[in-house]
Amino acid sequence: MKFTLVLFFILTGLNGFAQYVPEVDSLLKVQIPYEDPDEGRKQFVYFSVHLKKKYGIDKVREQALRVLTDVKISTENKINFSSLLSHTLIDVNLKKDSLIDLYASVLENNYHEANKKCTAIIFLREVANLYAVSTKNYVKAKSIFEFAEAELKKNQCDVDFIPFYLNISNVLYESLGNTIKAAEYNLKALRVIDSLKKEKKEVPAYFEIDVSSEIASLNYSKGNWQIAITYWKKNLSLINKEGKWKNYLTGAYNNIGIAYGNLKKYDSALYYLNKCIEHAKTTNDYVWIGIATGNIGDLLVEQGNYKKAIPLLEEDVRTGYTYYMYSTITVSLNKLGLCYYNLHNYVKAKYYYDSAFHVFNRWPNPTASNSYTYNLLALLNRNYATLQFAMGKYKEAFFHQRTAKVFDDSLTQILKKQEISSLLAYHDFEQQDTENKLLKAEISEQKLRESRTVIIAFMGCAMIILILALYRLQLSKIRVEAIAFAAEKKADAERTMRMEEELKAEAKINFLIYEQAEEQLLLKERELSSITMHIQQKNEVMSHLKTQLGTMAQKETSLQGEVKSIYKSIRKDLNLNADWNKFKLHFENVHPDFFTKLSTEHPELSLSDLRICAYLRMNMDNNSISQILNTSPDSLRVRKHRLRKRINVNSDKELYSYLQSL
Repeated sequence: MKFTLVLFFILTGLNGFAQYVPEVDSLLKVQIPYEDPDEGRKQFVYFSVHLKKKYGIDKVREQALRVLTDVKISTENKINFSSLLSHTLIDVNLKKDSLIDLYASVLENNYHEANKKCTAIIFLREVANLYAVSTKNYVKAKSIFEFAEAELKKNQCDVDFIPFYLNISNVLYESLGNTIKAAEYNLKALRVIDSLKKEKKEVPAYFEIDVSSEIASLNYSKGNWQIAITYWKKNLSLINKEGKWKNYLTGAYNNIGIAYGNLKKYDSALYYLNKCIEHAKTTNDYVWIGIATGNIGDLLVEQGNYKKAIPLLEEDVRTGYTYYMYSTITVSLNKLGLCYYNLHNYVKAKYYYDSAFHVFNRWPNPTASNSYTYNLLALLNRNYATLQFAMGKYKEAFFHQRTAKVFDDSLTQILKKQEISSLLAYHDFEQQDTENKLLKAEISEQKLRESRTVIIAFMGCAMIILILALYRLQLSKIRVEAIAFAAEKKADAERTMRMEEELKAEAKINFLIYEQAEEQLLLKERELSSITMHIQQKNEVMSHLKTQLGTMAQKETSLQGEVKSIYKSIRKDLNLNADWNKFKLHFENVHPDFFTKLSTEHPELSLSDLRICAYLRMNMDNNSISQILNTSPDSLRVRKHRLRKRINVNSDKELYSYLQSL
């Protein structure tokens, strides 16, 4: 403890003369009773935000450490102030590792000095949180959690296992991306509640609410919306029964409404979202009012009820501007643009899409490479491209469609990298944890061997009197050989186990690499489709211009000669092979050896026949093929009829099946 205090004064530069600031001093004089400990700790987080704004982060750190090392302060107040420590590591000027070690030492001392061990276990939870969150040292965090669990069992702290298991789920396994283990610890907490109830022991309702919330959130993130709804509804029943913690209701109503929306149960979704708004109005919580209103607007858009959705989305935008929620504003502006597009009011649709782009650029960090922003930008550019195409602005439409594709591809790569990173992080965690266990086992074995050696020595002294020296030496040799054989056998088993784990990890990584290769093939297919659509759109526009110029060429005008010249140039452009060569290059990247196999099997096929076969292989309809080949549908049917005869099939269906098999 003395060492901790000395290090504390050195790091904070106090030299023993600093005092508590007025806010902290007032708070310490009045013990605030919180029935829900986690709620009390949340209030202290808000308190720390106030301190940081007024005094700076270094002062918050100094005040928290001073409270935790003051022998006059109660354990309850120290527990509340322990939650401030992790918030003082932002923009820290000192070496973070030294601060973590200092914090851990202070918190562990508070646990050992506390009389009520079950309550004080929060100190050890905070130590594990510091190592997991601040330094990503999950192995160290797990070691602390294991020690804390042993302490809980030793002190028979039955109820305190509930928040402890939730803490492990959140801080350790959810951070490592292992949702299976996270769910396992959530269920452990649930089983503790059930067990205590069977024993007729009292379980605080806020613990049940926390467990249900965690299970619901985890299931919602995995797409198990009905299960999530069940647990959120369980919370509603608990809160209404207790008549407390009404602040949980607003979020629960909103979450249930969104989950019902995902299940396409719109009546139920609207009911709970309206309940959210009603409850938020009773507490004047305008942020939640805006959020729920926007969510109702989203549901109406999904159902195609655009006129009713517009005023709700506009209300969400106004709330967003009031509270600087740029993300909410951007999403709602995009939805408003979509509404007006579907109502064929292209001018207003363009206004809202432009506004969405403008607001996005005002985000504090709008270009952050994360899945949410990439998905939003892809959707916004895709919607804008659709609008531009409808307005006849094909160049702008093509640009935004390509931009959307870039963000889609980037989103895919980000998600893939996150999955690989999570897998590798968890593999490293498991490997380090296994190595630590092996090291502990080796230390235990070493101590056991040392004990055995002492025993053998005493036995040897006694046997000097009883047996011959030769027999004693022979016996010692046998024992040494037995120990060496056992050690060698154990080492072989450990090496085999490590090799098996490495092979499993390598297999998982190879599988992900294979999936990435599959994704690359899909990207090529989308690029081929994009090129084909571009050729089709170009030929459609050029054919339309050719028809108009042909009509003008028949009239007697002073520009007749120039019109005919342009008409011939367009006809020549429609017959160029450049588009075909570009298409063929991308087609062969996706379907290699298609033309080689087809020409080998049917050498009598012409270049025109090969083109038709390629377009049919891409599932294109007759109108699209006619536009690309610059021919009429009737002419195309004749050419397909001849093609079937050359390939020797009787129907379009057989022709399609044959081409798909190549």
